[in-house]
Amino acid sequence: MRREVTTVQYTIRGVSPKVDRVLRKKAALRKQSLNQVILDELTMATLERKQRADFSDLVGRWTPDLAFDETSPPSAKSIGKSGNKSRPRHESPHGLVSR
Repeated sequence: MRREVTTVQYTIRGVSPKVDRVLRKKAALRKQSLNQVILDELTMATLERKQRADFSDLVGRWTPDLAFDETSPPSAKSIGKSGNKSRPRHESPHGLVSR
């Protein structure tokens, strides 16, 4: 499911030295190419938002798997961030867990 992305090429003439300096300074500060900065500026000026990269054709989306959550053994849900299950766990009546 690959999306065809079509772009248009522009040649811009008559850019003032002041605008050139500002754009080049932004490019240097952002560590981006001058072309990318100009594209970002055009997008912001016309659409009032920055265009985001679209990687949807490369990766899927996360969706909750309730069937997995319901069938997971309790031990899989109780593993702490360190992955250490060997220390005893004490659960309070309020559901708070301490080790």
